[in-house]
Amino acid sequence: MKKLILPFLSLSLFISACSKDDNKAPKEIIQLQEVEMEDSKLSFTYNEQSQPTKIQFSMKVNDEAYLPMYYLDFAYNNGKPSTADFFIRPQINEDYKRQSSAKFVHEGGNLSYTALVGYDENGTPDEDRRDTFFYTFNAAKQLTSLKSGSNGAAISLGWDGRNNLLVPTHTQEISDERITTSFEHGYDNNINPYSFNGLGFLLTTLNLGQVEMPDQLLSANNVLSYKQTIKRETLDNGQVVGEPAYEYTTIDRSITLGEKGLPATIELKEKRTNPSGSEENQTRNYKFKYSIIKQ
Repeated sequence: MKKLILPFLSLSLFISACSKDDNKAPKEIIQLQEVEMEDSKLSFTYNEQSQPTKIQFSMKVNDEAYLPMYYLDFAYNNGKPSTADFFIRPQINEDYKRQSSAKFVHEGGNLSYTALVGYDENGTPDEDRRDTFFYTFNAAKQLTSLKSGSNGAAISLGWDGRNNLLVPTHTQEISDERITTSFEHGYDNNINPYSFNGLGFLLTTLNLGQVEMPDQLLSANNVLSYKQTIKRETLDNGQVVGEPAYEYTTIDRSITLGEKGLPATIELKEKRTNPSGSEENQTRNYKFKYSIIKQ
């Protein structure tokens, strides 16, 4: 799926360790084990605290077996992600090479920034592939803005009362054009599988948003409907001239529920409408597998 405008989002709720009380019944921990897509799948490995330690991406070769193509390893410090390393196989018959690494820095219990660096083919850090992403949170520990680099423009975020992402309208002027982007979100009342164990946070922070939309990856509930409207206006000396042009992206999901009300399958239909009125349509299907651990 093509990425929209929200790269490198971060989830405000972080992973916490689970504890046992011998006087109480065992607590059930749900782990998302696998997400199968059209010709690829994601697999997840966890530690004893149910924190994801590895995310592996595999592709189906010749409509047969899945072949691992890249993976991410995670390390933790005091229950929070501290580093991540991204390894990729350049060709099917080649060994893995480290492509990039990330360092997560926390202040006051929240993620303050993520520092990323890419590596060249010899495994040497590439200074042209360094970047830093900064985050701010409100008193409820919900992410309210993020930006790339110290001089980057901040993107504002909002949340509904159920901890689902709501992106406010924003406007920017580039040269002789004003671009206004607005969003509409519709959520169900069921558990979002990406909300377990910080998976959505890890996928989006490390720019794996092509797996799913940011609002689905970061929200507590599942997105049923989504609409993005881009309005483009031509400017002349700061004044709007002519008629605006519009672009639309709409997404609708059909969700079947399985055990414990968790999504078993999701069918996603995306339609993009260009200013000329032409349309592009995509359909994606997801299958989910879970484990239920008692602690």
